Amino acid sequence: MVDRYDLVLVGGGLQNGLIALGVLARRPDARILMIERGAALGGNHTWSFHVDSVPEEARGWFAPLVEHRWERYQVRFPGLEKIVPQAYATCSSEHFAKVVGARFAAAPNAELRLATEVDEVGTDNVRLADGTIVAGRHVVDARGPRGPSADSGFQKFVGLEVELATPVDATTALLMDATVAQPDAFRFVYLLPFSPTRALIEDTYFANGPELDVAAVRQRVLAWIAQRGLTVKEIVREEHGVLPMPWRAGGPIARVPPLVAGYRGGWFHPATGYSVPVALRLACHVAKTFDGEVFGPAFDALAGEI
Repeated sequence: MVDRYDLVLVGGGLQNGLIALGVLARRPDARILMIERGAALGGNHTWSFHVDSVPEEARGWFAPLVEHRWERYQVRFPGLEKIVPQAYATCSSEHFAKVVGARFAAAPNAELRLATEVDEVGTDNVRLADGTIVAGRHVVDARGPRGPSADSGFQKFVGLEVELATPVDATTALLMDATVAQPDAFRFVYLLPFSPTRALIEDTYFANGPELDVAAVRQRVLAWIAQRGLTVKEIVREEHGVLPMPWRAGGPIARVPPLVAGYRGGWFHPATGYSVPVALRLACHVAKTFDGEVFGPAFDALAGEI
């Protein structure tokens, strides 16, 4: 027996979470299955975005995901510092999992399967590791980045969420401090103050190779903190990652089913790695075309902009 759904989402990260929220906002009774190999949705990430990059049509259902917001941010370059009066916001994986999980729990025909491995993704069905076949009128594969391509560089990061003994200005996000040493292609540090004494401080840099020395970059973060006269009372959480970056506009976006989405499908900004704005645009498209054909001229136009 094959279980049948309107929409099968493979991967429980940002992209598929947004697609699910967008579809359920339009069709609360939609039969949706989300499959995630991990024990929780979202992994261990912090997604940041400019608030004005959220499409008007998504603001209602996206709003619960906004965990922290600042009405202005600062950037620092050698010889230039500037305060930008533009709203900026973030969402952590933990908050994302709560919001998306609650929406699935409230939807009568939405099902979430965690700790579930997938063997194969087809155009209209998915085979699980235990041999179970689930079928979907639409199938979305958003299992995370593929391996690097021949033209890939890499964005690498180590971030520490810390409790500080020294208070900081919690009204302004430091979006980019590029006055730091530049050992590779480009490096900056950012500080997102969740309160006067709680902040996420992350060292992000670009390089040609994928190697990431987490311990060494962690020490760079701690050194940056100390150089600014701040004292860490406790490291609450750590996140790190290596993202293949194609260094060019346009990605390997497939225009046939299954829909390959998120980083796996090239749906991110190719120079900065920002994913929320692009993922939102794709989620809105899927929500609008859910009862018909996802692929078509509108999809081609959207894919052509990435």
